[in-house]
Amino acid sequence: MSIRVGWRQSFFRAAAARKSASCGGRTIGKKNMKDLNYYFCICNPGLETLAQNELRLLRIQGVPEVGGLAFSGTDRDVVQANLCLRTASRILQRIALFPVAGFDGFEKQCRRIKWGRFLTPSVPIDVRVTCESSRLYHEKAVQERLLHWLNEDCAVRPGEEGESSQRIYVRIVKNRCTISIDTSGDHLHRRGYRLQTAKAPLRENLAAAMVLASGWARNRPPLYDPFCGSGTILIEAALIAKRIVPGLVTERTYAFESWPDASKYVELTTELREHWRKQIRPEPQPLFFGSDRDAGAVQASAENARRAGLSIEWQQCSFSDVSYLPDSYVLCNPPYGQRIGEDLRNLYAALGGLARSRPDLTISWLSSDPRWQRATAMAWQKRIGFSNGGLPVQLLRNG
Repeated sequence: MSIRVGWRQSFFRAAAARKSASCGGRTIGKKNMKDLNYYFCICNPGLETLAQNELRLLRIQGVPEVGGLAFSGTDRDVVQANLCLRTASRILQRIALFPVAGFDGFEKQCRRIKWGRFLTPSVPIDVRVTCESSRLYHEKAVQERLLHWLNEDCAVRPGEEGESSQRIYVRIVKNRCTISIDTSGDHLHRRGYRLQTAKAPLRENLAAAMVLASGWARNRPPLYDPFCGSGTILIEAALIAKRIVPGLVTERTYAFESWPDASKYVELTTELREHWRKQIRPEPQPLFFGSDRDAGAVQASAENARRAGLSIEWQQCSFSDVSYLPDSYVLCNPPYGQRIGEDLRNLYAALGGLARSRPDLTISWLSSDPRWQRATAMAWQKRIGFSNGGLPVQLLRNG
């Protein structure tokens, strides 16, 4: 997949592709083009294709760029994206792009922005600045100047540590400045069901990416995770099977709901939540089964699934103690570390043994090191690669 750079060109292409596209029951034609805004969907590197497919299902044309996908859309589209995207991290609205060579020009351009559309004195702000290969290189100085101007013009103050704030992103690269405002609020992986965590938990958006990339969702056979941890993989799979979008799991709020024109966004959010509730599959979901040798992990999984309103079977047992598996799909994130100990070597050997002895099983697992693949004594196909907690990983599958 090619990654494009330069969001203005990307947005023009995306907007042109949408001139006649249907959007949530409305048609965006030439007369509506003035209603389009520029957005950027942030996702983990490696997940761009999955996020692009998700946007396409919402009839939004995403254009890959470094770090995510650019798209143009309406207010309705950005609410849809926040509610529905499983693999995204957050959605930004691009509000300015301009060349910059010094603080005078930077101030002039910043004061032209209609900040009153997004900022209110009751909500503090969090300005995040990145400078690369530019004459304005001191990130702290850029941040302090913008905070000062915004305090003068909008009477807003910087947020305290841990305080819920409206994020503003300033990125200056090669003397080109892009200013974006966050529409999501909390990171989109925070669905709200995972209050109990096990050791080294996998983020919800990464678990969803594993499910989507594994191919399981095409036929949705019974799914088993022998290293369930806090249950995230199975919970995300069950949400996909029942067609429950992330924004329905809990009634979380979004940054746009605190903007001055919040009533419009609250109305759209309420309307779209009701629409997606009607899309939930009423039929029984496929069988989901998870196990872990840690009793605390099993308990955490059960509590998290209960909060998500899902029916999943859990059992405390080691992978080596699993005596019977019906025809099913295995999807898991096995334990790994920097050192290969005898226990881990035996675990991966057992995983490879299961794949050889049960060719009827489709097995997908997350690998952080080629040594673990060799320990299975099996050939595996790479499905997708991304970063998990700063560690590059690959989703592998047999056959």
